[in-house]
Amino acid sequence: MNRIKVATALFSLLAAPAWGDEVVQVVIDKYQFQPRTVTVRPGTVVEWLNAEKRTSHSVIVEGQSESERLFPGESFRFRFDRPGRFPIRCGPHPDMMGMVEVAN
Repeated sequence: MNRIKVATALFSLLAAPAWGDEVVQVVIDKYQFQPRTVTVRPGTVVEWLNAEKRTSHSVIVEGQSESERLFPGESFRFRFDRPGRFPIRCGPHPDMMGMVEVAN
């Protein structure tokens, strides 16, 4: 049991954004990204949190691989390092769309 706790703690540290990174959260609920559009600075981490009761989702940042399935309560983080507009969509629900705008 202690090994599991230690492994979980180490993974949490490795998966966390670097010191000083800003984290902006987008909630996935009712088959929508809320807010639909976020504007952030380069270096910001955007976290998508699945707040649905039963439905799984995934996140696709245009030009990147699809995230793992996010079951209720799970989240996915992606760091945006360069300016631009990045369309976002849900893999299993292609009508779910959003946008991350990265501006200096």
